[in-house]
Amino acid sequence: MFRRNFLFVLLAGSIASGFLLVSAVVFAEDLPLGGTKEKPIIILQLGSDKQNSNDPTKVICNGEIVSNEGAESASTAKNEVTVLKKGSGKTSAVFRFNLPEVHPSGDFTFWAHWKQGGDQKACIQTFEVWAGADETKLEMRNSQNLKSNGWNYIWADGKNLTLKPGDRIVEVRNSGKGNDAKIFNAFILGGPRPLEPIPVVGTKEKPVVVLGFGKEPLRKPGDDPSVLAYIGKIVSSEGADGANIGASDANVMKKGFGSWGAVFQFDLQTAVPAGFYNFNARYKSGGEASQVRQTFVIKAGPDVENLGERGVFQTVNRSPWQYEWVKGSGTFAIFPGDKVIQIVNSGKANGAKIFNAFVLGMENPLPEWMTAEQGMLRGKFLSRGMNVEKFDRTLYLIDGKGNGDKILFEGLSQDSQKSWYEATPIRYLLGAEAESMAKDLNLPGLPSAVIVNNDCKVIGVLNKPDSVEKVAQFLSDPAKAGVIPSYPERKQPEPVELVDGSPKQWLIASGWPGRCG
Repeated sequence: MFRRNFLFVLLAGSIASGFLLVSAVVFAEDLPLGGTKEKPIIILQLGSDKQNSNDPTKVICNGEIVSNEGAESASTAKNEVTVLKKGSGKTSAVFRFNLPEVHPSGDFTFWAHWKQGGDQKACIQTFEVWAGADETKLEMRNSQNLKSNGWNYIWADGKNLTLKPGDRIVEVRNSGKGNDAKIFNAFILGGPRPLEPIPVVGTKEKPVVVLGFGKEPLRKPGDDPSVLAYIGKIVSSEGADGANIGASDANVMKKGFGSWGAVFQFDLQTAVPAGFYNFNARYKSGGEASQVRQTFVIKAGPDVENLGERGVFQTVNRSPWQYEWVKGSGTFAIFPGDKVIQIVNSGKANGAKIFNAFVLGMENPLPEWMTAEQGMLRGKFLSRGMNVEKFDRTLYLIDGKGNGDKILFEGLSQDSQKSWYEATPIRYLLGAEAESMAKDLNLPGLPSAVIVNNDCKVIGVLNKPDSVEKVAQFLSDPAKAGVIPSYPERKQPEPVELVDGSPKQWLIASGWPGRCG
């Protein structure tokens, strides 16, 4: 009781003496958005200090409080109006602003800048905007319910409204519960909330892919032709105590510190351009940065039953409980015909992991020769891949333009080979990396299937098989059904003469080099 009464007396005393606890004059850098010469924003400023501006991108209208109900008093300070009511209760106030004869008109978004006492969830404020040619002809243009930020100022954006050229007066009518005081600084009629920046810039020809959550995702589908936006869902949350989708994020919770994860699925209602994409994640979590490395496995395919692993990325958010964009190293492929993307997260955290969005930026398009049918063949092959922990060989698919790819990929994707992939991991290479490896291995052509042992020794190579049975034989016995490429003889380098009895150069293979010069 003493604390609440003390706060009330302090507020009242500060206003009576003209002393301000916190200066709240609206400076340009404090504004949540800007205007343009063609469409300035309208700042509805409160307080006894009348402001003006020569900036053509903004119009400042000074206003005053004209009535209030339920309050014990209302006072105007230099740049704010305070409505006081001891304890908890509902108050209302009306603020009136005169518009210049010539002012911006059309569609605007309403913004309010205020702070107050009381529980934020229980003290939702209603703001109505009325406008007209004079006080007797006012009509309500919009109404919104906004949540405060307690005793800290907040710019809260509401709904759209229309301002007419003949309007001369604007009234903002507030009502709602509070505790001890509500302090109003200004209102804005301007544009919508600026979009949160994303780490990749897209174009209409090369759009960026944004995968978001909730009813208010980072990007909404159709808002921007340079962005392909899709809304995701949580399909599982292994090891977590609970998971849900919020207004704009996916929450995966677990009490205390531990390891858990989730699988997010995005159905691609429109086709994503085929190509190699980088991976960016925006999330926050609890825990020390050194202990909360996250792993993201990207899967994609034509449907949920045929998803293949496309890439694995590891990231670290170094700011606990703060959103941060983090980028994975490398790229992954999206093929023609892909209609589902799954992102599988795993890693340690404390309390919760909160995911806001994932952004995929195209690094390079797929080769022009790859058709939708060829993309689906490759996607089906990759769907056979599994997480294999113990293995003695690896299948490399070195892809490129060439003949015989249909039989090769169909043979590798046969249902009868599923058990084979349970013991053998696969790696898919395409582009510059594939061309470089094909040259190093002296492959007979592309695409080629290459099986190597754990010592990186080539066991067998298969290129342009004449039947799916030939592919099955190759998987069963690569040394017999495949070929071993011939390698050109390399000339041994000339020995380097000693310098004063010591080697001129040292080659350190591993370990401590010792006294090697």
